[in-house]
Amino acid sequence: MLEYREILVAIDCSEVDEIILNHVSVLARKLDATLHLLHVVHSHTLDQERYLRQRSQTILEGHRNKLQAEGIAANILIRSGEPETEILNEIEERSYDLIAMATSWPPFTRKNHVRQRFTDTSRKNTYPPASRQT
Repeated sequence: MLEYREILVAIDCSEVDEIILNHVSVLARKLDATLHLLHVVHSHTLDQERYLRQRSQTILEGHRNKLQAEGIAANILIRSGEPETEILNEIEERSYDLIAMATSWPPFTRKNHVRQRFTDTSRKNTYPPASRQT
């Protein structure tokens, strides 16, 4: 049986959040895992930072409350900086068994099309395999 106990979920506070959360909540429920909801605030001014941090906090609290109502343990993590760098920093600083993310980045999204990637950090595999990703 898989031993996924700590699952990092990168959230970009967009419409794709629900899609990835639906996937990982099934896993978390079956495996009694904790979801760690991470959002990276990417801003250029202090005012923008404050606004985006508050907005992110509100969105993540909504996700956490919904998950907890379903009996799933969930934590909120908010970092500031370049998303790629901060996601990698979070992974290096803590121990996660699985990393899940979806993106609303325009080159990878169309209406009803979301690029999703799951990474098994214990085996260093990416699902779907890189050669099959769209």
